[in-house]
Amino acid sequence: MNQKNQKKKNQKYYKEIFLGLGLIAQLGLTMVICILVMFFVGMQIDNYFGLRKVGIVIFIFLGIITGAIACYKLLKRSENRK
Repeated sequence: MNQKNQKKKNQKYYKEIFLGLGLIAQLGLTMVICILVMFFVGMQIDNYFGLRKVGIVIFIFLGIITGAIACYKLLKRSENRK
């Protein structure tokens, strides 16, 4: 009986670890994708309007803000599931 209880505890422990690692990976990917998408949008705007990298800088900051908001929502949704 003791081995069964220990096995269940280990399974629950590893499940929590992998859920946490998955959340961290998802947060990282969310930030990177938001920043990269906004970088390419800024690059296109720079090319279209002939700006000197101003669009890239502005849109990278917008990508950081958008990524932070998306990560916040993701964390809140994850917190509500528990």
